[in-house]
Amino acid sequence: TDLGARLALAGKSVSFDGTAILPSGSLTLTAMGDAATDGGIVGSDGVIDVSGNTVNFGNATAAAPGGQITLQSAHGDVQIQSGAKIDVAGGDASAGGGSISIAASQGQAAIAGDLTATAVPVSDAQADFSLDAGSISDFASLTNSLGQGGFTGMVNIHARTGDLVIGPDDTIKAHDLSLSADGSGVDASGNPVRDGGNIDIYGQIDASGAVAGQVNINAAYDLTV
Repeated sequence: TDLGARLALAGKSVSFDGTAILPSGSLTLTAMGDAATDGGIVGSDGVIDVSGNTVNFGNATAAAPGGQITLQSAHGDVQIQSGAKIDVAGGDASAGGGSISIAASQGQAAIAGDLTATAVPVSDAQADFSLDAGSISDFASLTNSLGQGGFTGMVNIHARTGDLVIGPDDTIKAHDLSLSADGSGVDASGNPVRDGGNIDIYGQIDASGAVAGQVNINAAYDLTV
């Protein structure tokens, strides 16, 4: 496949359990349904690979950056099931990583698959991750996956309900980190109620680098550091 191909899939709900290989390209999955059950799923056999590769130009080679993956649901959940493989790595250590963007503002985000942002174990080719969700299933596991996968560029995580907790043994490394917890729940009658909104940081946040990074922490209620 040539570099930069694009694929967009949309439906009332979307379930992707196949293979999409789009070097330095983009893939968008959109669940447009009005029901809470109308979500987007990358199944356990799903493979989405928008990583870059190396291109030969006569006697020279150049590495292409990683591409973009967008998963979004208007009213339901977004799931990346265990076993799924998501790859936005650059072609080598000199090429920039790509990005993953997940939006489920009225549902839950459950991210259990393998997320890869770097082509080599140690790389300055930073990749980005953004998440805006009504709630997040297993925030600690998510941040661990981001660290292992090499998402150290921009990391923006927004939880509209629930708390965000960085445990004493956990570290989030990102050059540009934003964490937000709104605590904006609703009761059975649709009235606004508090649901979470705290951020507790018992572990470490690392925004170090050759150029100083930035950290933004926004808790609607209690912030513990």
